[in-house]
Amino acid sequence: MMKTTITLFVCLFSAGAMAKTRDTETAPAPSIVQTAIEKGVTGRVQITNYRPSVAPSCALNRAETKETLQGSQRAFVKLYGALPSGAPCQGWAWMRVQVFRAVYVTAHPVKDGDALEGALTKDERELIPGHTPIDFIPSGSTAAHFLKAGQMVETDMLRTGGFEPGQAITVLVRAGGLTVEQQGRVASCERGHVCATLPSGKRVEGVFEEGHLLVELQ
Repeated sequence: MMKTTITLFVCLFSAGAMAKTRDTETAPAPSIVQTAIEKGVTGRVQITNYRPSVAPSCALNRAETKETLQGSQRAFVKLYGALPSGAPCQGWAWMRVQVFRAVYVTAHPVKDGDALEGALTKDERELIPGHTPIDFIPSGSTAAHFLKAGQMVETDMLRTGGFEPGQAITVLVRAGGLTVEQQGRVASCERGHVCATLPSGKRVEGVFEEGHLLVELQ
């Protein structure tokens, strides 16, 4: 009888401990943590598996992270707060962060060499590290290989109109309501983007449209 009672106690204790652990792991992240993670991120952020390591009596008032997330990944933040006595307290929190953003995807299957203009639409997708979606559709760009319908278009999946480094190009630089036309030279650039070097030596990046490179200065 005593053995049965002990066994039952152990089982109940284990079940209670497991339940407590699950509650901690699935607890929603505080708003200050959500704000710290979202800082500098373009897109929608979703936090799961939030696991804080801080005293239960620590009233949190600040959270900091040292990196701006470029995509979904494991992340951690430093937590700061105060105890009921007024003394400062701090700790850490680990979590799984998913980043979603509206990106260009194929509206239908696209063959190798087919034009991308008119073949793409926008849809929200998760940003996975190591995958860089294009920010715009360069004029005259074509598919570098077959793309299935609904596929997110990344910077290494297209050819950008055959620009060669050093090639002359007309650059329109727009700053507020002022637009200045200059003659520049095509510069090497990340695939999926168009860059140029101005006569001043300044390197700019923009959108190629209607025979010129449009550069928007903030």
